[in-house]
Amino acid sequence: MMNTATIEQAITQRLQQVAEWGSVGDRVPRRLIYMIEITGFCSLGCPVCYASAGPTPNLHMPLGRILALGRKIRDDGGRLVQLIGGEPAEHPNVVEIVSGLRRIGLRPSMATNGLRLAEESSFAAGLRRGGLRKVNIQFDTFNADTSIAMRGRNLINLKCKAVANAAAAGIRVGLIATMCDRNVHEASGILQYALSHMPELNTVTFQTMTLSGRFPADIFPVDRPTILRHLLKTTSEIGLDLSPQDILPPPQYPPWRALTHPECASMIFLCRDGSTLPVWPLGRDVNLEQFYAMLQTVDTTGHGMRNSVLRPALALWRSTRQGARLATLQRMIALATGRGKRSLCVIQIDAVMDSANPDPERARRCPACFVTEQGFKNVCARYWDSPEEGNPAP
Repeated sequence: MMNTATIEQAITQRLQQVAEWGSVGDRVPRRLIYMIEITGFCSLGCPVCYASAGPTPNLHMPLGRILALGRKIRDDGGRLVQLIGGEPAEHPNVVEIVSGLRRIGLRPSMATNGLRLAEESSFAAGLRRGGLRKVNIQFDTFNADTSIAMRGRNLINLKCKAVANAAAAGIRVGLIATMCDRNVHEASGILQYALSHMPELNTVTFQTMTLSGRFPADIFPVDRPTILRHLLKTTSEIGLDLSPQDILPPPQYPPWRALTHPECASMIFLCRDGSTLPVWPLGRDVNLEQFYAMLQTVDTTGHGMRNSVLRPALALWRSTRQGARLATLQRMIALATGRGKRSLCVIQIDAVMDSANPDPERARRCPACFVTEQGFKNVCARYWDSPEEGNPAP
């Protein structure tokens, strides 16, 4: 096992290397993920909350207004919309919102603390009937004291039950872990939990805590390299052999116009066959540097099936070693459907820009935006507008 200093140096070198894969020239990025804040209400009132949400009444957005924003997304060429809050599951019309957005041609998902999914056995099934295919559940820790410090209560059992109920209803699950000095050492444990629930659970996002909204004076953020260091240093303890070479930038593919800045996110793709270990990085089967290079050579910006699906699938096929091609294709299908014996889990490590160090190029290339009647707003810029209520940056 590499020591801490060696790991840090290797991660730094790898991040510099893959940043060179992210050159996009004057290509115009496209908004890919649209977020609608359907409520400012949340019964938890977490000590760590970028939105400063709490149990304030009458903060639910009316259904008609939400659907009007959905049509704005559709007219902008978007399809993926994530319902956020507050706590979107506590909106009284959340199932109708999901079904209404589906009817106008959108694909809604929901970011949630998971409490209603855990406490109401029929809620997940209702969301699934309404057309929800993905939930991203806030999942920060397996330590009771850390849960209390970050979320105000010990929510560990409820979070696990929320995952189980959503998966049982046929909804694909992702975890979102807000990382700080209290829980960064738990990164590999959270990852191990996720891997044990593949393929229904197929994404894990480790996001840096942002100094906006509400946060206690004794909890401090950590950066993306620190999260990566903890993952690489400890995953051997869970039977996973990760190296800095498994760290990748988000794919840059002109027809998708997915041009995320490499300093905003890092990705790791993990494979598994069947329901038991081992788990291994996708790079053992696929020449990912070749795959990324092939994606970038496509000049067209069309959005038909040929450009959006067939060309990247062909690039993946050609970059995969013989003997693993069919299995890799099956894993991609499992990622999209949440079903299959061969599965793929996408690990993403996000770094939110803080207001003290804005980078216009990173903001320009952000694929995610908030949607309001006034238009579309970059996610990080939305954080900057949220007044700080906690400790200053260390």
